[in-house]
Parts: sequence; C-alpha cells; structure tokens
Amino acid sequence: MSAGINFTLASLFYIILLLFVFFSKTRINRLENKIYSYLIITCFFGVTIGLGTWYFMKNMNVYPLLNIIFSRLYLVYLITWLSIFCLYTIVITFPKLNFDKWKSYFYIIYFVLFCGIFLLPLEYVSEGDRVYSYGMAANLIYLLSGILIIVLIYCMLKNRKEIFQKKYYPLILFMLLGGVVMVIQKLNPALLLLTYTETFITFLMYFTIENPDVSMLNELYKNKELMEQSYEDKYNFLFEMTQEARSPIVDINSVTRELLNEDVSDSVKEKINYLNVLTRRLDFSINNVLNISSLDVSKVKIINSKYELDKICDDVVTKIKPSVKPGVNFTIEYPKQIPKLYGDYMKLRQILYSLLINSCKNTINGSINLKVNLIEKYDVARLIFNISDTGSGMEIDKINELLSTTGELDKEELENLDTKEYNVKVCQKVIKIMGGNLMIKSNVGEGTEINLTVDQRVYHEKDKSILNQYENDIANFKKVLLIAQNKELINTIKKYLVKNNMTVSTLYYGKDGVDKVKSGKNYDFILIEDEMKEISGYMTLKELKNINNFDIPCIIMLNKDKENIKEHFIEDGFSDYLITNNIENDIEKIINKY
Repeated sequence: MSAGINFTLASLFYIILLLFVFFSKTRINRLENKIYSYLIITCFFGVTIGLGTWYFMKNMNVYPLLNIIFSRLYLVYLITWLSIFCLYTIVITFPKLNFDKWKSYFYIIYFVLFCGIFLLPLEYVSEGDRVYSYGMAANLIYLLSGILIIVLIYCMLKNRKEIFQKKYYPLILFMLLGGVVMVIQKLNPALLLLTYTETFITFLMYFTIENPDVSMLNELYKNKELMEQSYEDKYNFLFEMTQEARSPIVDINSVTRELLNEDVSDSVKEKINYLNVLTRRLDFSINNVLNISSLDVSKVKIINSKYELDKICDDVVTKIKPSVKPGVNFTIEYPKQIPKLYGDYMKLRQILYSLLINSCKNTINGSINLKVNLIEKYDVARLIFNISDTGSGMEIDKINELLSTTGELDKEELENLDTKEYNVKVCQKVIKIMGGNLMIKSNVGEGTEINLTVDQRVYHEKDKSILNQYENDIANFKKVLLIAQNKELINTIKKYLVKNNMTVSTLYYGKDGVDKVKSGKNYDFILIEDEMKEISGYMTLKELKNINNFDIPCIIMLNKDKENIKEHFIEDGFSDYLITNNIENDIEKIINKY
C-alpha cells in the first residue's frame, strides 16, 4: 500500500473522531461555528472521496465511469475545502462584512468552476501502488488555489496586528505547510498530502475556535437580563421624576420674574432673589445630576488615560489631611464597586484637591465631608462629588460671581494649571472645559456645600467578557425593544409579546433606546411610540439610523387620528406601523412578520 493512501486512512480516523466530538456538544450559533461545521463535513466527504478515488483509479479498467466521477469529485473537494477555509479567514478578519449580498456571486462562480472541473481534460496514471491524475482540470485547481492563497495573505496583512492571536494559528500553519505540500504534490502527485494537510488544519481549528460552555453562558445571560431590567426601571423612574419636577420649576421662575417687575419692597425682592437661587440649585440637581438621559458617550471627550477613581480619592485625602485643622472631623464616602474609567484624572484630582483645601481653610471646627456617587449607563459613568463643610460660608453675590464664571482660561490661569492648587473660579472654568458642572450652596456662618458632576468613559478591558462576545448568539427567546411613555399601551403590548415567548426591554426615553443599541444589544424589532416627551418617535428613528450598520426593523405606533398618514412614516424610514386603537390585531401581524 502506498504512503499516499496511508496518509488518507489516518485522515479518515481523525476526521471521524472530530465529527463525533464537535457535533455531540451544543454549540453557539455563530457564523464562525457554522462555517467550521461545513469545513468538517466537507473534510469528511473529501477524505472518503479520496479513498474512493485511489481505489477506482487503481482499478480503472474495471470501473472506468466511477474512476472519472471520483477523480473529478476529489478535485471539487480540494477547491471547496480551500474556499470554505478562505471564507472563515475573511469572517474573522472582517467581522462586520455583510456576506448575504455576495452569496449569489459565490454560487455562480462555484457552479462555473464545477462545470470546468468536469469538462476540462484529465489524464489518469496507475503504476502499481502509485495512482494520480493530471491535466487541465488539475491545473485549474492549482491556479484557483493560488488565487485563494493570495486572498489569505491579504487577510494576514490586513490584520497583521492581531495575526498572532490563537484564532489565526491554523492560517499561519496552513501558509507554512500548504505551500510546501502543494510543491511536493505537484512534483509527486501520488503522495496525496493535500488531503492529510487539510484534515490536520481542520482538526487544529477545533482548539482555536472559542467555544465556551453554553449552559454557563445561559445562566450568566439570565442574571444579566435581571440586572438590566433593574437598570431600566431606574432609568425610567428618573426620567419620569425629572419630567415631573421641571414643570413646577418653570412656573416658579415665571412667577418670580413677574413679581420682580412689580413695585415691591427691597426685602421682598431679596426673598424673591433667594427663591431664584433655590430653584437654580434644584434645576442643577435635576438637569446635571438626576437627568441621566443626558448621559451620552459621544459627548464625552476621549482622553486615553485609564484610572481608578477610589485611588484618586484616597490620594487626595492623604494630601489633604495635614491641612485639616485640629478638632475638624474629615470623612470620605464612596461606593464599593467603581468601574475603571477613562479621563483627565490629573485635572480631576487637582479640582478635588483645590475644593477640599478651600474647605479646610474656611473650617475651624465641625466637619468636612467628601461623598462620591456614581451613575453608570452603558459606556458612560456620571461622577457626582459632594463636598460639604461647616465653615464660614459665602455671600450669595460671591456664589453668583463664581458660578457665572465662564470662558477660556486667561494667560495667568494657564501658566498656573500645573500647580497643586486652583482657586474656585479656575475650578469652575476647568470643570466646564471637561464638560462638567459645579453648583455651590452656602450660608454665611453655617457652611458650604459644593456639588460637582462630570461624565467619564467607562474603561473596558481589550478582551471583553465571554458573555459580551456571545450574548447576541445564546438568547433563546426573540428580543424586542419597546420605546414608549404611555403606560397603558406599554402594558398591553408587553402582554402580547410575553405571551408569544418574547423578552421585552422597555424604555421611556428615545435616547436611552439609542444608547442601548449602540452598546451592542441586538433586537428582532423595535417598537417606537410616535408622540413622546423630549424626543419623538421620528427623531428616535433618525438617531438609530445614524448608528453604523443599523438594520433592525423599527415599527412606529400611531394613534387612530394619524392612520390616514401612516404611509408617510414608511417613507420616513420605518419598517412598519401599528395603530394603537387596533392593537390586538396589529401586534399579532407584527409578531408573525418579524
């Protein structure tokens, strides 16, 4: 028996073992895994065809027709395996590439090649144990293999920074072995080394494709869904509260302006001005602290300095303590779980230090407290620093002067930026430059309270968690995003969706829905209410359409009085519509369609 057939028999053993191991376990339904399963099946049939080719060619006088069929099918196998391997390499190199539009071209080219292999001349040689074929059909395979290898080299060069990652090991080995084997095969066609090489590469790929435990991921996914539901409830509650609180503030400001225009005494004017200060504080808390709808990763300046907030705070406190006067109690509070952040931590540290030093200078007895809070939303964290003391306090005019400080830093302020301490006016300017806000509340002789807010990017490790990689592949239920503010409508729709085994994420604010999609969440379709506060259904769609590669169907929910203009919403970019007065029938149609 020839060496070539021994290699093929060994390949058969390994590929049967691989078939059993791979298909006996539950796999994540990813494109990489699908392509790899095709590669294994192709390899199995290829090895089987290779054995049949050897046998029928060795007995070509007895089985002339089977010899022709198997010999040419073997050539089809060689180019099929290499094409699938090439497709796998393209997928891991260009994960966002849309392959659906290229399918038809691929099928046409493959059909032409199939016809060429069966129509072009092929000669057969059988000399003892040495059997092989040659001719134009075989040369076509070598030519096409060369083209595909050029594509593989292009993929390697395109992604050269990540070429030494585990998933590229089979490609590197194939490039090293494949070229040598093709030359040997050309010089000595009877060796049949190509089949063995392809089987070996297929076997190696099993150990380089990420295939985590699916049951573990499902448990993690359920826990994450519960956590996200909790976050959504919090976002929706805060959105409702901020909307309800804004209206009375506007009314109060309107009334105070009218009163100031009337002929009132100076003492009344003073009280009205104080009332304005109180509403401004409340407005600050609503808009700059509680209103997490304004949290947007695109608005946060990109500064690639990674830092840990608790360490920054501890460092500031260590430096501050020698300046705290005897008898003053200094305390600090911050959450136990704080994510790593990106940002200009040097300036943030200087601002905290400067504000605390100011408190130390003006507090002879009593207490100074630094309290740190954090609201995290997808890839952004809002940092909320509260510094309170029982010091000498400030006049309202002084507070107004500090808070009205805007504009660029002057020459002297720029020169002193690297100093250890800023004054409060410079702190106000710097925090504005960083995209943050400062609010001061103070009474003479009673103390001062400063609220500082600034948004920072959340730092993610280069390799995200396993769950983040596979989250969109493991969810068994269909997923729907519902963006609406009408609670009766929300409850009605959720009832129908849950009845049809769908998981529903509900958000009151359009931009929250946009942020959720930006964070990588995938949905089967998105339902959007037409008339909403802050941002309408149409504006929400516009924001969604600005996301790269966004292709999730969006359905607008319209009141009956807009039924006559429903087609306009389709022209505006919505995939479909449903009429809220006919919700039962329309939601069934949407579920069946999408």
